[in-house]
Amino acid sequence: TLGKAITVRSENGPENCTIDCEMMARGFIIQTQETENTIIMGINISQGSADLGGAIHVNSAAPHFNNCTLQNNHAESSGGAVFLEQGSGLTLTDCRFLDNDSGYMGGAMVCSQDSSMSLDFCTFTGNHSPGNGGCMVITGQEPVSITNCDFSGNSSDQYGGVLFMQGGANVAVDTCVFDSNEARYGGVMHNVTSESEFVNCQFLNNKAENGGVVHDLSSMDTYHSCTFSGNEARVKGGVFFFDYYPQTVISGSADHTCYFLDNIAACGADLFHTSEYTNEINAQYSSFNGHTKSNYWICPADKFDLAQC
Repeated sequence: TLGKAITVRSENGPENCTIDCEMMARGFIIQTQETENTIIMGINISQGSADLGGAIHVNSAAPHFNNCTLQNNHAESSGGAVFLEQGSGLTLTDCRFLDNDSGYMGGAMVCSQDSSMSLDFCTFTGNHSPGNGGCMVITGQEPVSITNCDFSGNSSDQYGGVLFMQGGANVAVDTCVFDSNEARYGGVMHNVTSESEFVNCQFLNNKAENGGVVHDLSSMDTYHSCTFSGNEARVKGGVFFFDYYPQTVISGSADHTCYFLDNIAACGADLFHTSEYTNEINAQYSSFNGHTKSNYWICPADKFDLAQC
């Protein structure tokens, strides 16, 4: 758009307006300092293909996509549908990411190099990465906000079936549903030296080898008023797997109770902490349904503050 504040809008919505890239190119390249006043609305972008960002590449710009569908796009490297870099910003409202994939990481999108994002009322289904982040990879310290979004059936062959965060990533997630996502480590999220907050979220039927929901290394995470139900780890941590001095708060007060229901693992059906690293996890005021206070549901027991549980 050459830096101009323009609106590209379909007449009758994404069901009736498709940019079919035929696996030959991207749909949009936005790289000349466009702002949120550059708006793409009501368009289906499908079968895009590129090295970085199969459908959309944003560089030093901050566009707004509204009511768009990104489907069956592919990145040879990273960001199956979207790749952000060089301090970009992206606003996504009521968008759908369906069956996108990458050759390396970020099956749906990558937010890199201190870029930021705001996602509201978006859906991510069936996205895949053979490396990290079945849906998205987030690096850098600029804020990322994810609100009222649904994530289902996404997968990664390695870390983070939905989210892979590292390098000081700062992510706030509110009122989202994570259902039936899968990875080797962290069925929903793998978090390395980053900071996240999850409020009023549901984590249902997610799976991994370790950390059916979260695989956490040296991160600062907070979970308030969340439900964890039917999640599974084949080895350790049906919900949480903690390692390398994490600083995590689960519930933390009577006003923010988290609920753990019917999660399973060979060790630590709900919570697992590697014993050689010493930080204690604050899981006060959490509700653990169907378990007794034994190593069946927390392992090892001395790594968790379970007051008022």
